[in-house]
Amino acid sequence: MKLRSMIILWLSALALVFSSCTNESVQAEDTPAAETPDAAGPAEAPPLEARAVPVLAEPPPYEEKLPPAPAISVPKPEGSKPNILFITMDSLRADSLGVAGNPVVKTPNLDSVARQGFWFSRVVTQFTQTNPSHAAMFTSTNELKHMGGDVLRESSPTLAELLQAAGYNTAGIYSFHGLDPLNSGLERGFRTYEGAYVRYPEQQDLWRVTDGIANVTTDAALGWLKNKDSDPFFLWVHYNDPHYPYAPPPPFDTMYSDCKTCLDGSFVTVDKIGAGEKLSDADAAHVKGLYYGEVSFTDREVGRLLDSMKSSGLLDNTMIILTADHGQALNEKGQWFHPGILTDNVLRVPLIISYPPAGATGVVDGVVRNVDLMPTILNLMGLPIPERAQGRSLWPVMLGQEKLDEREAFSEGTSGGLITAITTRDWKLIRNNVSGEIELYDLRTDPGEVRNLALANPEQAARLDERLRSWMASQGISPQR
Repeated sequence: MKLRSMIILWLSALALVFSSCTNESVQAEDTPAAETPDAAGPAEAPPLEARAVPVLAEPPPYEEKLPPAPAISVPKPEGSKPNILFITMDSLRADSLGVAGNPVVKTPNLDSVARQGFWFSRVVTQFTQTNPSHAAMFTSTNELKHMGGDVLRESSPTLAELLQAAGYNTAGIYSFHGLDPLNSGLERGFRTYEGAYVRYPEQQDLWRVTDGIANVTTDAALGWLKNKDSDPFFLWVHYNDPHYPYAPPPPFDTMYSDCKTCLDGSFVTVDKIGAGEKLSDADAAHVKGLYYGEVSFTDREVGRLLDSMKSSGLLDNTMIILTADHGQALNEKGQWFHPGILTDNVLRVPLIISYPPAGATGVVDGVVRNVDLMPTILNLMGLPIPERAQGRSLWPVMLGQEKLDEREAFSEGTSGGLITAITTRDWKLIRNNVSGEIELYDLRTDPGEVRNLALANPEQAARLDERLRSWMASQGISPQR
């Protein structure tokens, strides 16, 4: 009872409202201009003494709860190496696809791939910004963002390096210049690494002079496929279109909203939102409609890429992975975009995996992480998974040899781990490591994360918070700043 009283006393000291840290020093592409820190750096948080932050006991050492992953061999054609098509879509929410149950947005091509393979219903990204999220996918580690940077310089091998060493022709076609080598370090292991974006010289801001246009991205990918050699290939294609600004081409610009007097989805509107301006209901609905238009435009171009590959016979022995780096807040609880936000509209991403030779399809429920993607690809190849990898192959799950009930995901929303979260099948706990404030949500009864239960359910909050702090300690992230 004494421990219970101490837990209740501790949690009672925490504020009910979680303060999102959106003025931290973050990757400029992810920050509206009005929110970008000036040269003096981000505004300092109020003194911690004013927030009644408790002194926390040292958490136990972090250990993964799961038993060792079962060894499994994936069925595939004899004597040939599968090709890998890895498609990422920037800022694509998990609930913005038809296969996810969205009754409005049209994504027939993505839905078709999901029906031919696996749709994963609860996929949690490790970072809510572009560069570190891709680094997590390609290294199966969380080592980039909590180091406080956007450029991958750590020693973990990348997926492209491992596949190139195994005889693969590796290519990266990306549509955001923040993924350029100097800005990301993700070129390691790619024989071809090419930015496919358009330039807007009238823009002055470094991060706004280019934008990805889905048809340009698809054209570049098809050009590479047409001229590649006969080696098995690993092709990563990144579509930037669902990221703001929202300016889909006709007919997608009016597919979901045709308001002639509403604000558009340009950087002018983005900056109004960044400056704290509250949009009218009509304006907010129109901006959301333009976002959906970008999603449907990207779906069409993904379909064009897949149709061309199919007609060329390239899909017969190709594993397709379709996912996103993070989602996007679209005015839920008054929030927009994604930096510093760890609610599910930003944290959850779609994931589709299709490999017909394996002879398995279905829907996978339970927590999956984007650090699981690299081990999943290596498992298909029969290649060893690096010791530093923090993910697990999803093939045992897809082939019915393992369940996801006990899996948990850890995520970071800002540079240096200032905001972190733990997601389980049923619960989410978000921790502000500047103020010590926490939020607890029952995802079964409150999928919109409206009711913070940190004070109403202190035992559950304490269990998840201890688990989160154990993981943070293993990553060198302090729970008190």
